[in-house]
Amino acid sequence: PYPTIFQLADAAGVHTCQVSAPDFQHTPLTKIALSGGTFHGRELGEDRMDLAADRLGAAGRSLVYTYYSEVDGNGHRFGVDSDEWRGQLMYVDRLAQRLAEQLPPRSALYVTADHGMIDIPFDPESRVDFDEDWELGAGVALLGGEGRARHVYA
Repeated sequence: PYPTIFQLADAAGVHTCQVSAPDFQHTPLTKIALSGGTFHGRELGEDRMDLAADRLGAAGRSLVYTYYSEVDGNGHRFGVDSDEWRGQLMYVDRLAQRLAEQLPPRSALYVTADHGMIDIPFDPESRVDFDEDWELGAGVALLGGEGRARHVYA
């Protein structure tokens, strides 16, 4: 029900856009949380960084959001102790450096991660099912979070 930061910035005369993988253009998150400005889809990380730098320099005041999901994807797919995940971390480090080196004067670069990550084994012996163990429910008022890692409210 509230305007996004992109909508607020646009209303204040700030040029806004998002640069991400083309697959994200029509996702609910993009439509709701990131609406406003122009969406630019690019497959390659290098192309995303180059376009983000270009868009930052295209107007006097600009806000550009770019997203790279492959670190998260490889962590879920291969685990955080995998060469695939670590390779993506090193690649993202190079992408951030690439963007930083192209920033126009008076720009700021913020790099964030959406969450930490742990490996949760898929074998039945490693699973804990709250609904199958009555002792786990003692003193629990509410379960939250997601099925892979519950938040327990006492």
